[in-house]
Amino acid sequence: MCASAKPRERLAIVRGAVLVAVFALLAVSSLVTTSGLPNTADGVLHLFRSLELVDCWREGILYPRWAPHFAFGFGYPIFNYVPPLLHYLVGATSLPGLTTQDAMKAIVTLAVVAGSLGTYLFARQFLSTAAAALAGAAYALPPYRLFELYIQGNYPQLLATAI
Repeated sequence: MCASAKPRERLAIVRGAVLVAVFALLAVSSLVTTSGLPNTADGVLHLFRSLELVDCWREGILYPRWAPHFAFGFGYPIFNYVPPLLHYLVGATSLPGLTTQDAMKAIVTLAVVAGSLGTYLFARQFLSTAAAALAGAAYALPPYRLFELYIQGNYPQLLATAI
């Protein structure tokens, strides 16, 4: 938002951002309103990895490379090749008292909202407010985004596209 923008233009930009946030929340509404995580292909794996990361933190290992409880208790080097940002955010969000499932839902929701608002603000530099709001909504509601949220469950990829 430009400091020299007129109050009416600022109001239009804020209204567009609110509209985009509503579309993003519409995309994740089923995720937020139901208990537990959706039955996705990868979602539960990311949940287990986040739980394992928090357990390693409790043992004093801030950046683990080995997941000692995986592979039937023999351990597995999952953290050597899995993108860790999602698990760190979920772990940090769950430490104050949220369940790990709720923390993952919160991070995924924030990723969709942030990606939509980022698309809106980027498009706002080149397009009108209405067209930029359409771009932000197009980020949140395409079939692939919904597939990613509710069927595939590749939440690190979702977070990466938001960034």
